Amino acid sequence: MARGPHRIDEPAGGGPAARPARPRTTAGAVLVVDPDPAALQACARDLSLAGFEVACTASGEAVPRLLGARRFAAVVADAGGDGADGLAVLRSARARDPDLPVILVTGAAQISTAVRAVELGAYRYLVRPVGGQALAAAVAEAAGACEEARAVAERADCPRPPPPGLAERLSRALGNRWIAHQPIVRWSDRSVYGYEGLLRSAEPLMVRPDEMLLAARVLGRLPELGRVVRETVAATAEEAPPGTLLFVNIHPWDLHAEDLTDPRAPLARIASRVVLEITERSSLADVLGLRDRVASLRRAGYRIAVDDLGAGYAGLAWIAELEPDLVKLDRSLVRGIHLDPARTRLVRAMVGLCRELGIQTVAEGVEEAGERDALAGAGCDLLQGWLFGRPRRGFPTPRF
Repeated sequence: MARGPHRIDEPAGGGPAARPARPRTTAGAVLVVDPDPAALQACARDLSLAGFEVACTASGEAVPRLLGARRFAAVVADAGGDGADGLAVLRSARARDPDLPVILVTGAAQISTAVRAVELGAYRYLVRPVGGQALAAAVAEAAGACEEARAVAERADCPRPPPPGLAERLSRALGNRWIAHQPIVRWSDRSVYGYEGLLRSAEPLMVRPDEMLLAARVLGRLPELGRVVRETVAATAEEAPPGTLLFVNIHPWDLHAEDLTDPRAPLARIASRVVLEITERSSLADVLGLRDRVASLRRAGYRIAVDDLGAGYAGLAWIAELEPDLVKLDRSLVRGIHLDPARTRLVRAMVGLCRELGIQTVAEGVEEAGERDALAGAGCDLLQGWLFGRPRRGFPTPRF
């Protein structure tokens, strides 16, 4: 049976958090940080009833010690009136564990604080009043993402030999590879702006792209995987509708790949139609001469995009460093935006900032008409998601 909320640091004037009367399944440990005893107790009660083991503290200064004492699946912190306390908690958490999601909750939403929170890697930015079910759902989603990220990192960093047959499975998967394309539309004139190419395989033992990526990382074959993807995307380019751009995901390590700027390489020959979409920004710090490398890619004709703005790591800081042509708003900002005025204001502010910098924004993960309309109202005209079409062979015509 899971324990009830476990108070580590007792808030001034607050009694112990209520324990639910019925047993439940523990869904993970969550650290709640809030100087308000009533808010702290209410949050702990809601999360405990949802199956989480909850540790509480009223002091942001205690966060580093608590995070060092045990492993948490998520942190929920009060943003404070000006956001200073919540941002300090966010920095502490991200410094100790980059994969640990932090959800900030505030009763007085400020665009500047929300933008700063996204820049520092907040998983969600919620505005009170937040219902218990909504909070629990956000924490469950964050905890799931954290568990997945940690599992991938642990498997990739594992010093043990690769599982038997992994190299053969990856080779077969790459031999049976194909590219699925998902349309990116310009909603204002109902036109196709471009297509993102996504790796797929007919190998039954390694179907999913994340399985291929993990295998390539474990086997030290990431450069090979990147080269194969680029060659395969280039091979399909002639079939693309005239005037559309091709979005190609690249790992930061691929920025040094010689074939990107070799005029004889397949992708380099069509560079003027290609957007290099940089993923896993956490590895950008390891790229030597990053600015010079990006400048050489631009001279070769490529456009540069930053992926998943609003999800983890300091996305806005990398925008200043890379000066991309496009940024993609992460689906965590897009999901349910039509039901969340605070998130709508945040996206509008981010789109406006990018526009001032001469950067186009693409919202990905659009699945509902309400999300589409809210994004268009916030100034985001380039949209991508299942609402317009799922990734498929060839270049599917989007649904408008």
